[in-house]
Amino acid sequence: MPNLSPYLRDALERVAYTGVAAAVSAAAVYVNDLPEVWIPVGTVVLTVAKVFLAKWRGNPDNASLLKE
Repeated sequence: MPNLSPYLRDALERVAYTGVAAAVSAAAVYVNDLPEVWIPVGTVVLTVAKVFLAKWRGNPDNASLLKE
């Protein structure tokens, strides 16, 4: 990957993770024949889980914590 600024790298990571979380949530909804309203709920649950995991195991110099 090219040498990206910490902010751009962080933004791309967040966009990619949100897309993956939404896709996983949509797949779970369709496989389990749940109402489509559960897609955003599943996305939020996966994102909250990632937040706690990142706080526990994440990179302390993450761009979201850096000052410009």
